[in-house]
Amino acid sequence: MTCAGPARSQAGVSPVATNLAHDGIASPVSSLEHESGKSSYGVAPPVGVVVDLDSVRTAPARLVRAGIGDAVSNLSAVANWELAAAQTGEPIDGLAATLARTAAQAVLHQPGGADGDGFRTVLAEALILSAMAMTVAGSSRPCSGGDHEILHAIDQLSPGAGTHGELAGVGALFCTWLRGDDCATALLADCLARHGLPRTPADLGLSAADFTKAVLSAPATRPGRFTGGYGDAALAPRAVGLARARRLAAALKVHRAIQAVELSLLILVAAVIDAVHGGLAATRVLTVACLVIAGLLVPAHLAAVMASRRLS
Repeated sequence: MTCAGPARSQAGVSPVATNLAHDGIASPVSSLEHESGKSSYGVAPPVGVVVDLDSVRTAPARLVRAGIGDAVSNLSAVANWELAAAQTGEPIDGLAATLARTAAQAVLHQPGGADGDGFRTVLAEALILSAMAMTVAGSSRPCSGGDHEILHAIDQLSPGAGTHGELAGVGALFCTWLRGDDCATALLADCLARHGLPRTPADLGLSAADFTKAVLSAPATRPGRFTGGYGDAALAPRAVGLARARRLAAALKVHRAIQAVELSLLILVAAVIDAVHGGLAATRVLTVACLVIAGLLVPAHLAAVMASRRLS
């Protein structure tokens, strides 16, 4: 599956998943290892996904359980996203958030264990649904919040401490507790414990000092992504007016016109109109509109970055 990701950047393929360790089985983001560590790369989403349950049955049980941690971590990621929308005006995609939350809830409340085909089917569907959420959003935002920042920090500082899904589960549990959501914290802790997944730094073989260092380093793994904790105030605009402007922009959602899915639909509509009436008038209007929107959004985003406390 890791090898299939880069191939998708060139042509649409239908990957065959042989384990359920994470949502990379259909993700538009591929994580690759290199001499300097790991990096994430955007790739084309697959045209379809085949999950081979026969292969999943023979896969290491630890890897299949790890997928549970990655799936339920969506709850923390979506909560982070909603907090960012409320506090900084960051745009939020309701459909993407719903897909990610639904995937997490399905696994969170599914009876049985990872050794049963019924549970494996729900887990596979949840991981694919998570990947679809990222595709709709145009980024990893609905499935990657503070939980994944902590995951990446631990990966960098203590390589081998846990699998992707195990670290995501621990990160999600910590972030949910940090937000003071006692009900969600209890549900997550119970789910992780029920499936034999790590819940604490000690379960990963990390000391409190190791985990604290990872948490403090976490924001640097994804600069500019507001997650609602440990130093995120640096991302909030210093000017009240700028914060209001960002919230207005988020409400109007004009940025959606130049995102992949929406732009593809607009291009299709323009093509149909041009085919009916002849000429290229609709395509030209769409091109000019997109250039205007992009021309407004780029300097506006730059202004928001320059005005953030992180640069002070």
